[in-house]
Amino acid sequence: MKVSDMNIDEALLDVRKAYRLLHDYQRMALDAAKYIGAQLGLTYKGGYPYFSDCAPREGKGSLDDWAWDWLNLMFYEFHFQRETAKEQWLNLSIWLFSDTGYFISDELTREQTDVSTFVPVERLEQKSVSCCIGSGSRNTSNSEIIRNISADS
Repeated sequence: MKVSDMNIDEALLDVRKAYRLLHDYQRMALDAAKYIGAQLGLTYKGGYPYFSDCAPREGKGSLDDWAWDWLNLMFYEFHFQRETAKEQWLNLSIWLFSDTGYFISDELTREQTDVSTFVPVERLEQKSVSCCIGSGSRNTSNSEIIRNISADS
């Protein structure tokens, strides 16, 4: 529904509801990643948004940045690590895919900033993928992850 088709008060009510739902969803995702790391005795070593850039900080952002840059848990990697022996590391990355609609879209002209080119949300399901990698480096590429998502859908 377009904002022009509804009362502005109703639209802003929907926005507030959406933000609270998004808060609860992101809290659940963060708690799940923290729990998995703790159960495996791993330390959280940061993360990275793959679909967008990090949210701007310290006045360095632009209001022309993608809206996705402000919602970077859309496709996000949580990275954990534990030293298993001197100079030997066990790495675990958990990838959270909040919306796979862009990646599995049949649209030849799909665009990351045009959600109308994504597969409709009703036809999607949530995905989270974990990959355990030994010996200290992350060697699974973004394109490999996306191929696996597309193959599963």
